[in-house]
Amino acid sequence: TLSDATSSHSDPDPDPDPDPETEKRFLLENQVLSVDIAYQNGSIALTSLYNKQAKRDYLTEHGRLFSYTLGDYDNQSALNQRTVTSDSGKLKLVSSREYDITFHRTSTETVKVGKTTEIVLKDEEAGLGITLLFEIYDGNAGIRYQAILENLTDKKIVITESDVISLALLNETHKLHYISAAANRQNPNIATDSSWNSTSGALSKNTGRNALCV
Repeated sequence: TLSDATSSHSDPDPDPDPDPETEKRFLLENQVLSVDIAYQNGSIALTSLYNKQAKRDYLTEHGRLFSYTLGDYDNQSALNQRTVTSDSGKLKLVSSREYDITFHRTSTETVKVGKTTEIVLKDEEAGLGITLLFEIYDGNAGIRYQAILENLTDKKIVITESDVISLALLNETHKLHYISAAANRQNPNIATDSSWNSTSGALSKNTGRNALCV
């Protein structure tokens, strides 16, 4: 099963890219999807989300991949707040690599089922490292995206606002299924209001969406 999937690094060494002005394009494809990601002049964006079967690109403009507002943590307060966005022009491309997603059929046999594209960025001014992971499975499947953040300062920091992805999709008939959960004040490990909801409209930014299914 895919629950047994693991990452097999076809290239164990990331490609260093120390020049922040370097332009680089990343293409992820399977039977039904073609996804373009472009890094240019200190910014990174999702430039195309193309459905091969429908022969349509779902983006009306470049999609913002992240926006984080953070501050130095001090006695439950966030000081020196700053915002890091994917289109800021301040991001340095540290490295990038691609490797296979595999699962084990037997103890000695593995099968390739997809590909991971890893893009490592940093905003030196804000003291934040961002690793973007795009996973696309072979055949008739979708794409999985996540971001991993790293504190590059010698202080504690706190994220006060987070917008993981913002896509300018075509405004057509649709239905979104989402969870809007918040941490319990008495026990932050327990989520409150974690039931699924649906809408045919839009979702507001920075309101605690924990999961989204289109």
